[in-house]
Amino acid sequence: MYRIVIAVCVLLLGTSPGVQGADYWSYTPITDPKNDPDLIVLAEGAEPQILLYQTSAQLALREKELKNAGYVKIGSYLGHPSFKVPKNKKRAIDAAKEAGASLILAYNFVLPDFYALSKSAITKLAAAQSKKPASTGGDGTTIGVEIRNLTLEERTSLERNTGAFIVTTIDDSPAFNANVVPKDVLIAVNGLKVKNATQAQQLISAVDTMKKLTITVIRKGKIKDIAIKF
Repeated sequence: MYRIVIAVCVLLLGTSPGVQGADYWSYTPITDPKNDPDLIVLAEGAEPQILLYQTSAQLALREKELKNAGYVKIGSYLGHPSFKVPKNKKRAIDAAKEAGASLILAYNFVLPDFYALSKSAITKLAAAQSKKPASTGGDGTTIGVEIRNLTLEERTSLERNTGAFIVTTIDDSPAFNANVVPKDVLIAVNGLKVKNATQAQQLISAVDTMKKLTITVIRKGKIKDIAIKF
């Protein structure tokens, strides 16, 4: 009995240099993104993005958000239960890199899941976004922009969770004539902060087009105020 207890402790601590220890620190794939032409693997030399959750409700929300953003779960990492230890955290990140995962979703790195982007899901998402009506002013006047929520990559790049991505501007519209351009990130309407595309639509719809409309955007890393005239 004594020997069995010792063996179990060694396995749980992950200190065994033998085959058991090697198997314990393993990545269990659901699919191999490197052999799946529909998945976008992590670029060589790049670091996977890390999303940590604190509760089961937050985890469920994150997973739904990932699915909506076109991510596919490609597997899980069977690692040590205490990834607050730097070397254990590094093992999970190294495993994600080897797997080609662009994203790690975990609670303090306890049994994290790996994700990669689906090409087909992104295409469907873009098609759905392109069918959304352009934002309008309070009297129904079209300002001429098509918007969508920020993707996870854009939020990471911008280092912000709020805002709406301007997909395109319609020729000869108020936004077009005010020099609003595609890839601008809308962050405020008349000084009111924009949380997402839905809220941006609501804020614009509440504007009296007989009055001044000023939007605030991020363009090439700089914040810019733009006056829209109807």
